[in-house]
Amino acid sequence: MNENNFTELYKTWTIDKLLDIIDNPNDYQSLAVESAKLELERRQLTKEELETAQAVQKEKQREKADKSQNTKDIEDKFKSIGLSVVDKLNPIQKETPTTDKQIKFISFFVGGLFLFQLFKEFNTLTYFFVYDGNWDMSMLSYLLFFFILPTGGISFWLRKTFGWMLLTFYFSYTTIAAILLLSSQLNTEKTNSVALDKLLPTFSPMIYIGAFIIYGFATISMSRENIREIYKIERQRMLLIITLGTLYALFMKFYFN
Repeated sequence: MNENNFTELYKTWTIDKLLDIIDNPNDYQSLAVESAKLELERRQLTKEELETAQAVQKEKQREKADKSQNTKDIEDKFKSIGLSVVDKLNPIQKETPTTDKQIKFISFFVGGLFLFQLFKEFNTLTYFFVYDGNWDMSMLSYLLFFFILPTGGISFWLRKTFGWMLLTFYFSYTTIAAILLLSSQLNTEKTNSVALDKLLPTFSPMIYIGAFIIYGFATISMSRENIREIYKIERQRMLLIITLGTLYALFMKFYFN
């Protein structure tokens, strides 16, 4: 971009945005910085106008820093929770927990996951139920998982075969979805799927890797023979449910691309 392009562009920019360029010269081309300075000189700002713009600039910088810190806090919390869950679900442990303890842990994990998702998506759910009656397949798929988590969790706690099937489908789906979303982010693509994007919103790649590990271990835990015996799940049915979860994740990815 030449000087004339910068000059015309900066005529439409607010004062605080021009100040951002001047205050961060290492982030911009030298020509862009000089053009920003010339534009401020051309406007012949009063002291009050400049102070007002600087206040706006500082407020935006503070909001940006807060948002960045909040994102880091979420990622750190996710990593901490992930390590704890992985430790519980890890098939290689010094002391093998009883089947009853495994079932209780998975049930509590699903219950906590549902409450977290409900809290995080409450505003979105309210909007769709109250203000937006146009639900496409992506929205229906998104809502499906709010049905699966509580229904599957309660049924699993009650030792129902249906509960095992729902949760194993969910875990296998989410395992594959994490990898697909990671691939999309690395390739700067969008899935255009509410179900995939809302389930695992855009964060750093480590979040998706963590989700893959957590839900991968959860799928492995559900596939253990001692768990399957309680729910009367033979090997063929186990493979079918995991395959269906995998295929549904692939379908959601490529259908909405």
